[in-house]
Amino acid sequence: MVHGPLMTLALAETLRLEGRAERVTRVGHRNNRPLFCGQPARLRGRRTADGFALDLLGPEAGTPCTSLTVAAR
Repeated sequence: MVHGPLMTLALAETLRLEGRAERVTRVGHRNNRPLFCGQPARLRGRRTADGFALDLLGPEAGTPCTSLTVAAR
């Protein structure tokens, strides 16, 4: 099983690796369900009015395993 805070950290790291490491003013996350090692996962991201929203989706459709919102200037 992949630990929830580790999934949150991995999502935040994708923003940095994409060169979107602006000045972060707020981070919010919600761990909804586990992701198990070896399972496929997809990343869904979008720009919001004040930053970014990222979801980590597991193999089943529906609620993301983890969601991250980042406010940046």
